[in-house]
Amino acid sequence: MSLLAAQMYTLRDHCKTAVDLAKACERVKKMGYDGVQLSGVVELPGDEMQKILDDTGLKCCVTHISIDAMENSTEAVIERHQKMNCLQHHQFLLMCLLSRRQILPHPFKSPLDEIKFRQFFHLYS
Repeated sequence: MSLLAAQMYTLRDHCKTAVDLAKACERVKKMGYDGVQLSGVVELPGDEMQKILDDTGLKCCVTHISIDAMENSTEAVIERHQKMNCLQHHQFLLMCLLSRRQILPHPFKSPLDEIKFRQFFHLYS
């Protein structure tokens, strides 16, 4: 699936509330975009974020989440992204893992961290 998406981080100063985010998404859609990368915007529960996306006709193609959130709030992160129907989040997680491997000799602080990541990746993909 090919998708022309806008990186909402570039509009973060205009996306600090749910109302502002909805307005920004409307404008992004009118500019011809089909999707958005949600990062740097107001944090909303997945179902609220999906309502904004549905109302504007946009799709979430990717987000940014912290390694800490992946490791310590795995189920909540999975649930939120499933509710948003985020299209590429599992691929982003893999890229994040590969980036960490390039930076660090071992991407996980402990074997338990690797197990948590593998569970996260398996559940979401």
